[in-house]
Amino acid sequence: MECHRIDLLLTDIVMPEGTLGIELAQLLQAEKPALKVIFTSGYRPDIADKRIELQEGINFLARPYLPPKLAQIIRKIFDSEISG
Repeated sequence: MECHRIDLLLTDIVMPEGTLGIELAQLLQAEKPALKVIFTSGYRPDIADKRIELQEGINFLARPYLPPKLAQIIRKIFDSEISG
């Protein structure tokens, strides 16, 4: 069985059945600390859990968004890892 590496999680802040994107991210980052996360939502970022600071264009993408905007934030995340 081939194992694939996951480097990025794109998750909504509010998900079905009471799960929060922040909880999913923390669970996955506990196993893989280097995992990059982009949160998205149709709500304002200030409704999110205060355990994480959401910054538009950095780790938060307001919906609706176009594919080029998503590609731009993904590129920014991985470019900063290379240069930083």
